[in-house]
Amino acid sequence: MFHKTRHRVRHGLTRLDVRLGIRIALCAVLAMVTARLLGLPSFYWAGISAIIVSTGSPGGSFAASLARFSGTLVGLGVGALLVLLLGHSLGAAALAILVAILLCQLLGLKSSVKVAALSTLFPISLVAERAGLASTWSTVAHWAENVLLGCLVVLLVDGLLWPERSAAKLLERIRTDVASIGRLSAELIRVYLEGKGQPTEALLPKLQAARLTYSELLKEMGSELEDRDAPRETLALQAEQVHLLVDHCAAMQDICSQTSGDRVQALMRPELEALSTCLLVTTQAFDSRGPMTELSSAGMRLEAAYEEIRGDRGTQAYPGPEVFRLLGMLYHCAALVRGLTGLEREQPGLTAEFAE
Repeated sequence: MFHKTRHRVRHGLTRLDVRLGIRIALCAVLAMVTARLLGLPSFYWAGISAIIVSTGSPGGSFAASLARFSGTLVGLGVGALLVLLLGHSLGAAALAILVAILLCQLLGLKSSVKVAALSTLFPISLVAERAGLASTWSTVAHWAENVLLGCLVVLLVDGLLWPERSAAKLLERIRTDVASIGRLSAELIRVYLEGKGQPTEALLPKLQAARLTYSELLKEMGSELEDRDAPRETLALQAEQVHLLVDHCAAMQDICSQTSGDRVQALMRPELEALSTCLLVTTQAFDSRGPMTELSSAGMRLEAAYEEIRGDRGTQAYPGPEVFRLLGMLYHCAALVRGLTGLEREQPGLTAEFAE
């Protein structure tokens, strides 16, 4: 049980995820240390603002952090203004949130509406907690200093100290997802051969959710100065190819769910097992020509084996639905081989140019 849990945790984390955690922790600590060195009271607000402005997903970038910084400024300004006009009532809080969200929409900061809405509540909450206008605005001013410092630290880290190119992150995302596709497809072939119905590891939903990260990274390439010369069209085609591979895995999983009691797959067991092994090895060693050549050979052996057993010499002895399911698995297996071969063909050059 422990081994199985540890296995899932290990495969659930990628280098992007780990680096994201390190970056956010680094930004928060640097912001708080700088605030202490500058003698700012309530220095922990610098760390809080650094965490808020830092992007919360591996697809984040300098452009995303800048958008969150702008959203924070909008929220602070709106919150402070409505405190002056309406006090710290619930009506002021509700109106401040609405105005901040609408302003972000008008300014093209749609991705930062939640950050802006959250930021409006800090001036309002401080006014509610403190008596006296002078004391209240002194606290607001100190808090604003810490917030701006935290935001600036994040922008400095993302833009200068530890810049991350969207093109490089997309390439790493592709490598990570290709490895997951290999594990999933190998597991699906094994499940099909054993007639178990469903794979044990829930990789498919994670791969399907990765489409959002791909689109975000492709969009950021147009706004990041360092990525404007990236081969965006090629990367977009590779991202689309990964999506197609995921779709083939989804179709294979549907077939597996219907194969209870099927026997025809025994005719192709050696070849399917060999392909399963090659898929796993190839995707784990992506960018390596050797495993990719072996995968192509395994795919050709699979096709040749089917020619040997089709018709009177094999498949005709089994029910039609079983044969159709076998044909479906063979079709999707062949599509995976072609897709991975085509994806790898352009990958090494891109990796050399944009690797971190």
